[in-house]
Amino acid sequence: MSTRYAVYYVPKKDSLLYSLGRDTLGYCIYEGLKYSSPNPVQVKAAKYGFHGTIVAPFRTNLSAQVLAGTLSWAALRLSPVNLTGLKAMALPNGFPALALVDPNPELSKIESSLVRLLTPLRLPLNLIEIQSRGQLPPKQLEYALQWGYPWVFEYFRFHLTLGDVEDQPMLSERVCRLSKVFTPELLAGEVLDQLSLCVQPSPHDSFKVLATFGLDG
Repeated sequence: MSTRYAVYYVPKKDSLLYSLGRDTLGYCIYEGLKYSSPNPVQVKAAKYGFHGTIVAPFRTNLSAQVLAGTLSWAALRLSPVNLTGLKAMALPNGFPALALVDPNPELSKIESSLVRLLTPLRLPLNLIEIQSRGQLPPKQLEYALQWGYPWVFEYFRFHLTLGDVEDQPMLSERVCRLSKVFTPELLAGEVLDQLSLCVQPSPHDSFKVLATFGLDG
């Protein structure tokens, strides 16, 4: 079972924010199509599309229809969240992204509730998946084994990735350029009001949106 699913926040397809993120990575996660040749420093990020992770990729024995039904049920009970403080920055692990300046408790509640809801539906991590995380602190290793991902709950930090890991000072220069594209005016008022179930058919494929559900809680 190599197919993986994930729950992502993907900005609306017709929004300027999505168009700029899509063009930055050179891949459209809605259509599953390359829009341009990705820069060498964002090839890995392009496979995942322009998105913010809510539930990290996981394998399952269940059908896409069951997963979509579960997410649809949850979306009816979740409320939209203002992404106040979203800006281009370098994250601690060395890649550029749009991230929140301060934690957002409402967004953390959405992440926590969906991780807890979907964990019983996923398969346990295999050895390759565990080893791919490298050396983790004990608590995050415990989370990876129990919840499928080390950056959940208090370690969750919402972000929309804009490239692969880079070294300084290239990373600083790239963030500076991205800040001129993803301006405060563009990002002001951004609201997370939908969630998408995305699929990666095999490790060689890119993720693609299967279904999107508005938050109606």
